[in-house]
Amino acid sequence: MRSKVTLGDKSIDNAGIPSDYKLAISEYIWNGFDAKATNVDIQFKPNEIGYISSFSISDNGEGINLSTIESTFGAFLDSQKRQTFQRTSEVKGKMGKGRFSFINFCSKAVWKTRYKQEDNSILQYDITINEGDKDYYETNNNQIIQQGNTGTEVFFYNLKNISSSHFTHPSFSEFLAQEFGWFLHLNKEKGYSISINGIAIDYEYLIAEDETITEHISDFEFEISYIRWDKKIGDKFYYYYLNSNKYELGKELTSFNNNAINFFHSIYISSDYFDNFSFEEKPQPRIDNVKNQSDFVYKNLKKKLLSFLKEKEKKYVKESAANKLIADYEKNGILPRFRDNKYDKERKQDLLNVIKEIYCIQPKIFKGLKKEQQQTCVGFLNLLLDTDERENILSILSGIVTLSEEERTQLAQTLRTTSLSRILRTIKMIKNRFEVVEQLKNLVFDLKKFATERNHIQVAIEENYWLFGEQFHLVSADETFEKALSNYLYILDGNENEQQINSEERNRRPDIFMCRKHKIADNSDFSNMLEENVIVELKRPTVTIGKKQFRQIEDYLDLIKGEERFNSQMRSWKFFVVSNKVDDFIKDQYKSFQDKNKRFLVHMKEQFEIYAMTWDDIFQLFEIKHRFLLDKLDFDKKIIEEEIKIETPVEENQVIEQPDLGPRRSVVFIGSECYPFVKTGGLGDVMSALPKSLAKLNVDVKVILPRYKCIPWEYQEKMEYKGSFYMDLCSDGRQYYVGIMEYQEDGVVYDFIDNEEFFSWGNPYTNLIDDIPKFCYFSKAALAALNYLDWVPDVVHCHDWQAALVPLYLRTCFADTNVGRASAVLTIHNLKFQGIYDRKMIQYWSGLPDYVFNKDCLTQNWLDANMLKGGITYCNRLTTVSNTYAGEIQTEEYGEGLAEHLRYHQNKIRGIVNGIDINIWNPSTDKLLKANYDAKTAIENKKKNKKALQESLGLEVDEHKMVIGLISRLTNQKGLDLVNDVIPGVMDGNTQVVVLGTGDSWYEEAFRSYENQYKGSFCAYIAYDENVAHNIYSGCDALLVPSRFEPCGLTQLIAMRYGAIPIVRETGGLRDTVWPYNMFDNTGNGFTFDRYESGLLYDTINRAKTCYFENRASWDDMVIRDMNKDVSWETSARQYKDMYVELTPRY
Repeated sequence: MRSKVTLGDKSIDNAGIPSDYKLAISEYIWNGFDAKATNVDIQFKPNEIGYISSFSISDNGEGINLSTIESTFGAFLDSQKRQTFQRTSEVKGKMGKGRFSFINFCSKAVWKTRYKQEDNSILQYDITINEGDKDYYETNNNQIIQQGNTGTEVFFYNLKNISSSHFTHPSFSEFLAQEFGWFLHLNKEKGYSISINGIAIDYEYLIAEDETITEHISDFEFEISYIRWDKKIGDKFYYYYLNSNKYELGKELTSFNNNAINFFHSIYISSDYFDNFSFEEKPQPRIDNVKNQSDFVYKNLKKKLLSFLKEKEKKYVKESAANKLIADYEKNGILPRFRDNKYDKERKQDLLNVIKEIYCIQPKIFKGLKKEQQQTCVGFLNLLLDTDERENILSILSGIVTLSEEERTQLAQTLRTTSLSRILRTIKMIKNRFEVVEQLKNLVFDLKKFATERNHIQVAIEENYWLFGEQFHLVSADETFEKALSNYLYILDGNENEQQINSEERNRRPDIFMCRKHKIADNSDFSNMLEENVIVELKRPTVTIGKKQFRQIEDYLDLIKGEERFNSQMRSWKFFVVSNKVDDFIKDQYKSFQDKNKRFLVHMKEQFEIYAMTWDDIFQLFEIKHRFLLDKLDFDKKIIEEEIKIETPVEENQVIEQPDLGPRRSVVFIGSECYPFVKTGGLGDVMSALPKSLAKLNVDVKVILPRYKCIPWEYQEKMEYKGSFYMDLCSDGRQYYVGIMEYQEDGVVYDFIDNEEFFSWGNPYTNLIDDIPKFCYFSKAALAALNYLDWVPDVVHCHDWQAALVPLYLRTCFADTNVGRASAVLTIHNLKFQGIYDRKMIQYWSGLPDYVFNKDCLTQNWLDANMLKGGITYCNRLTTVSNTYAGEIQTEEYGEGLAEHLRYHQNKIRGIVNGIDINIWNPSTDKLLKANYDAKTAIENKKKNKKALQESLGLEVDEHKMVIGLISRLTNQKGLDLVNDVIPGVMDGNTQVVVLGTGDSWYEEAFRSYENQYKGSFCAYIAYDENVAHNIYSGCDALLVPSRFEPCGLTQLIAMRYGAIPIVRETGGLRDTVWPYNMFDNTGNGFTFDRYESGLLYDTINRAKTCYFENRASWDDMVIRDMNKDVSWETSARQYKDMYVELTPRY
């Protein structure tokens, strides 16, 4: 019988189906265990060359009940498992996704299942799903069998890119051991197993440590089994509670590990105490003698478990993790060099003891550091160990992490065996250095027209020569080589005699001359040690380093090389020349020596090296080397920058203005996506760029996001655990786990809300039946996390319908909390998406009070609720991403059913156009381009990019043809019906068209047909490729954006940044950013049309072509105007900052 799968709001393809074959297979294994199987067997038959002739997964579970198949097997994204509350490992699969996992590794799956009917007979039948017809399933071959056991075997046909090696390679069985080892161990007494061709997989080799103890509490005995796994496992770290029959009754997170160390563990607790026990969401004492989490025995057990596991973690850190850290430090050269004598051996041991003790107290201090940061951290500790004010290190650590009294005592005992001192002076020294760097930046950047190398820069550097090396001694500053030689030999050898040099160059005066008294290793002969010396030549900031300056340094080199008291091969010499810029000659020298793997090297011969650096290079190196200490010691760069006051030479009547950053505000952004963690559209770009721009305007910014499973591991592994708690959510008070993970970058703190139940799928959005509960949870959890962290913002800025309930929670559930004092801003990025669903479902999941479900707030069309509508009602300000769009959404044409509601709240509405990240979109530095260019070189270099674009896309190579680009989703909203109408008229032999994008199949096929019809003149690139997009922006002459509606639009902004003239419809942000070309006064920056008609688009394209072919000078002027236009976030960020200040006038 053929039946249709009941689908949610999204297709099966877009519902987060696992793409990796190992993950897909694990879904079928979990399905078997969910059906109460005790054994799952993976079976395959390969031939001699590895081809698999048959592949199946069988289990001995209960089978699939045919009478309920419509509500189980036939219900996609609404599995029965989802409707039950369970805090156990008994059911892992959810939402019915697992059965469709085959579509990524084969084309057909057949389930042969046997289940016991009510009369105890066994019904056997088949279920079939085909990849090309996956919206339907077929059941057939029904028969009653007299003998045999229940169970299911899934057969997979027409495997894609899978051979026997995928299953025989050790990595496959290791994956299964890591994914299921904890579960198999949990059910060891029941004989659970997973096998491959009948051979059970081994997971016990992953057990690095185990111990079983017995605890007595009251009259009950508890057997506690501790497992530490050698590798990451497929579950989080839980306490598993088992009754006397070894049946799992519940589980709870241990809250240990927290991503700081690899403390992978599981705790199994079994006792007859749990024979009469119920795990409940809101435990209260019961009168039926059934125990729950409120029972005093359970509470005492939790205390003992916590204490037991804490000791295990500390033991692991001390014996394993800390020793591994020290071994890695030894191996990678992180530790300072110590001499081979008794005194230095004791100093080294003191340092190792302190590192170990601090690591045991708080491992995350050492987590995720780069090599330079590790060296800085360890070097700082070693510096402190030579002093006598040892107690102060406790206050430093207390400011970084929370120390228990026991940990304070333990560390104090360790420190009493060392010699810590002058710690406060050291901290002040680091802060002073930061101030010096800010002063130098002001001098060489802001005041460069007044600064000279001798009167200003050299004076500053000779007192702060640590910028070029902590370990050096200053020999001379602006003194002759003859004087420098005397100082040099006195420092190194104690020779007090005045030295003379016979060379005519003896009176040359290097700006800074430094030497290193201690020896360094000779890289060419490790048995020798070299003496290291540095000469620095400082140039006026307005001087560009080129061949002339390079030759000057070569003269210094020749003088030293010719002086017998300088030229020993056992002395190494490094020469640095520094200014604000380098020219092409120097850049060519960089390339000539890049194989030496020494950044900034421009010359190398024997023991002599010459480096050319900019001041920005110097400052960046300082930041990198000191960033760890500056962050941990909590220096506020903004405050330091504001404190810097420099006496400057001011010309008469000249006023040098410092930027006014305005009053400080704290703002939290709450949204569903943010680049580079996860991005599906423009919202991700805004959530990324706007907070960074605000941080530069004296705004304390935090961003809160869901911790989706699809976030790349390179970011996840750097996240830091900040805490966890349980939160009431639904109208019946169900509790849900809320974890908080933190990541910091570019002055912005990103907090990720962690919950496996809501955020474990592959895609951020699936379908409304999933997304409504997910974003109800997220909106409330974001505010609860702020209270938990005690971080009270002035403004809560939420984005789109996914966070639209935040203003409602703020004014209801959180009204009497600290965060409830904040003002609420809601930004609509696209009104088309509003979060509309069944009112009762939203009422249940949100847990919001009944009074907000009325026609003026959440209720829509009586039976539905609209999350965005509720946010509009309760926010203090409503913003859209352009001023025109702010007006358009109040009309029936663009209001998407909310026009009347928006007009009622029109006093709240403000339009602020988006910007783009001009560092990412920068034609002068874009590495994806054939030729880089700026406004001055655009006219010539865009021709090179046009040629490269034509060659790469199969177009006729002709620089005289006009190339029109279109980068877009291929949908009606983007005006593709108009484009389809005008293409035949546009293709006149002098025009080429390039289309990049995917979308509706009708448009994809239409553009493919045009490519066949106009070969060499039309290219349909039906995909989205970032490299191709950059090449189109730089190579096309004009870019087409004829949208039906466009809230803001980014393509026209990027086009102008790259000198491609936009051809747009006057709607939304397109109208606000593109002004029509006026041929009479040569103004405007693009070509526009108003009404949504193909004839008007055709006319506008022809006007652009006329200008391009007949008035090229005006066209080129427009290209330059567009490239000089400010499309950055700076202006927009200031408007947002002004709005925040307006909302919080109490300062």
